[in-house]
Amino acid sequence: DGVHIIGSDLFHLYEKHTPRHSKVYVDLIPIIEQVYKDYMKDVKERKYPGPEHTVFMKEEELKRFQEMVGWKKK
Repeated sequence: DGVHIIGSDLFHLYEKHTPRHSKVYVDLIPIIEQVYKDYMKDVKERKYPGPEHTVFMKEEELKRFQEMVGWKKK
């Protein structure tokens, strides 16, 4: 009675083979491809990462870290 369904079958992540027992609920391949294209475009155009995506370390935190690892500025 049981059927083992895995995510890659449900989302059609393997274009060449879909098992007979699987039902494809959504084809994510075009969506994933578009996401990568958008990401690459943003990186090439220097839109990503931006300041809003960057986390900066406080100066005192950096000094503590440098002391812990024995890293000295040149």
